[in-house]
Amino acid sequence: MSALADHSPTTRSSNLLRLFDSRRDLGPVADLVELCFADTLDESGRGYVQRMRQAARSNNLFGWSNMSMGGFVWERDGLVIGNVNMIAFTTRGNRNFLLANVAVHPSYRRQGVARKLTNQSVEHARLLGMKSVWLHVRQENEAAVSLYQSLGFAERLRRTSWLSSSEPPVVDRKTGVTLGSSRGRDWELQLQWLSANYPPEVTWQTSMSFESLRPGFIGTLYRFFYSLGTLQWSAWAGNGLAASVSWQGSLGSAHSLWLASPPEADENALRLLLLHARRHVPSRRPLEFDFPTGQSSQAIAAAGFTPQQTLIWMELPL
Repeated sequence: MSALADHSPTTRSSNLLRLFDSRRDLGPVADLVELCFADTLDESGRGYVQRMRQAARSNNLFGWSNMSMGGFVWERDGLVIGNVNMIAFTTRGNRNFLLANVAVHPSYRRQGVARKLTNQSVEHARLLGMKSVWLHVRQENEAAVSLYQSLGFAERLRRTSWLSSSEPPVVDRKTGVTLGSSRGRDWELQLQWLSANYPPEVTWQTSMSFESLRPGFIGTLYRFFYSLGTLQWSAWAGNGLAASVSWQGSLGSAHSLWLASPPEADENALRLLLLHARRHVPSRRPLEFDFPTGQSSQAIAAAGFTPQQTLIWMELPL
């Protein structure tokens, strides 16, 4: 940890709002992010901070260059006490910015630093002709939500991340639900549900492509080309498909699930499907997935998943 943790405001100080420079700012920003979010960083967040530090120490800035991650820092007396990063992305044919790592040193909060950094980022995006600016914030961070609302941001999505428990609950078999490997004839409906549950504003920052789940020759070729290990199961109730779940292996501490189900899903079928997947994945690592907040929450919890955090995705059209 740097001297940031012990830094406090002085009566006479110099302020500088300037562009983020990965060559000089990556390490200090990593320290600032860790300091500001120490209580809320999950394993992936801690890994992200660690990779920032490693890149700064080795001067290997591939993936961290000013071209791929710009933004602004607030410097006071030579120390970075505020930061916002801007990551460009394209969805639905529109160019946008995502604001990330919005952080202000605890000793300098409530002085308008976050507001000025955000305003500067919005103006920068407007000058570059971006369609909109996005950000996400934890739902319990009411002060940040109020700040962004006052700047014109509006809530567009609310997403909850789920993580499996160590042992799945005991399955109580009930009639009326059939479980098995997904069928090609259900793909169009599965794709429709996937597209609704995982809109491009969410999936652009992952390596996920629905083509990797497509049945038949095209999907098989895609998975072979990208060396993807994928398994899929479905639940049928009544006369049709109730839900599908897809598993993909990863190098992280947890494997990913992608859940295809309608907004008003058959709760029992969904619960049994998730339990079925937990018992058939070829790994004992935890399972994680991101899902619209409030959608099928009882069924997901009954299958032995625990909510980790809920993020509010906000947009400011330009």
